[in-house]
Amino acid sequence: MNPSAFKILLIEDSQTDALFLKTSLSNIAPNEFLINHVTDLKSSFILLHQDAFDAIILDLLLPQNQELQALKKIQKTFPNIPVVVLTGVKDDQLALQALREGAQDYFVKGEYLGERLVRGIRYAIERAQILETVRQQRRREQLLVEIARRIHASLELSVILETTVIEIRHFLGVDQAAIYKFSLSGYSHFIAESVVSNAPSLLHQSFNNCYFSPLLFLPIEADSKIALHDVKQVGLNLEDLRDFEQHQIRAVVLVPIVLEQELWGLLSVHQCFQARQWQEWEIDLLKQVTIQLAIAIHQAQLYQKLERFNEKLQRLVAIDGLTQIANRRQFDYYLQQQWKRSRREQSAISLIMCDVDHFKLYNDCYGHQQGDDCLCRVAKVMESSVQRPSDLVARYGGEEFAIILPNTNLQGALRVAHGIQQAVRNLEIPHLLSSVSRWVTMSLGVATLYPCGNALPEQLIQSADEAMYQAKELGRNCIAIAQSCPVQVTEQ
Repeated sequence: MNPSAFKILLIEDSQTDALFLKTSLSNIAPNEFLINHVTDLKSSFILLHQDAFDAIILDLLLPQNQELQALKKIQKTFPNIPVVVLTGVKDDQLALQALREGAQDYFVKGEYLGERLVRGIRYAIERAQILETVRQQRRREQLLVEIARRIHASLELSVILETTVIEIRHFLGVDQAAIYKFSLSGYSHFIAESVVSNAPSLLHQSFNNCYFSPLLFLPIEADSKIALHDVKQVGLNLEDLRDFEQHQIRAVVLVPIVLEQELWGLLSVHQCFQARQWQEWEIDLLKQVTIQLAIAIHQAQLYQKLERFNEKLQRLVAIDGLTQIANRRQFDYYLQQQWKRSRREQSAISLIMCDVDHFKLYNDCYGHQQGDDCLCRVAKVMESSVQRPSDLVARYGGEEFAIILPNTNLQGALRVAHGIQQAVRNLEIPHLLSSVSRWVTMSLGVATLYPCGNALPEQLIQSADEAMYQAKELGRNCIAIAQSCPVQVTEQ
């Protein structure tokens, strides 16, 4: 048994279907999934309360649970466990409702391919793990923000460090306050400082004497610090003394900055022109500052990680899993944004709706896996056909695609449509069952509106969609323009 295998709870009342699914997953991904099978919802709840599962595969139509009842019950009680649903009924409306209720993916028994199901489960688990990581990071970040807010007004590390050295120098009345950053593999040096005008700068300078570099390899005690009242009176060897004199340091306090039990750097406070008898309260103050500074640094690092997690999460929720272009959710969000912008600027916005001609026949002829590859290639060439960063190519659903063209009039949209049509033809993807060409082709509908009054973006979608169906009625493999636009139907 693989200890790192994903634990999957299969809720399926049919023993035959359950055995087929388990065998299929085992053959495609040996030792990757550890599947527990139950036949009813009550048994599943007992197991879910007793053990931790990475994902749930749910027969959507369990006995005594009408339509989405079983999914709703699981989502309500175990909202953080990803659910992949199976059904014996091909119903697009039911599939859409299941996804809206929180299902991560939807497969029809007898139609799903084992590899697609494996990808669906992996994606569901990965997305749930990212969401949970983000939730944990956010909880930690909220606590640290409250602490950091009392210390610094910025989450930028450079600002935090600069603020710290300025405040210390002025509060203690010293000649110089600086932060020394250690590096195991690179160049240890000063990265921030505040210094009086007649003292030399230490920025980007490195120390190699016995009070700096060796600290990197020594255990850090809770009370550790170094305080030299006069470097000339502590018996330094000539090389170390020369190092201090070269940088014009006469008295120094060094306090470690420790992050997660590792030495990150040093808070270094100097008197440049004369000796100084450091007071205990001054040293204690510097220790407290380093504790707060470590919190601030750690908080800044967590903030950066959270930003990266959020960016990754946004990419996951905005990208179609198959074609790797924008998905329907991103399409809806972006269209709303650009619609409002066009209304403000009183500019045109265009939409192209595209449909791969006779795609069902393509799947029947070449298989669903080849069909997926066809959609990916079409999506890629469509995305490369738009020129501006503001243009968005999205998978609208199935074999339908949509292109949002902000600040684009009808003539500009037609140029883009013709370019996409030609680019898809140039792929020369064979389609033996097509009635219009021996290659894969597309039917395209173009619509342009100037948002004003009570107009809604749904009107633009409807116009482009009607134009696309008009193109199909004209024999497919052509471009049609919405009737609301003043240009007639065109073909190539």
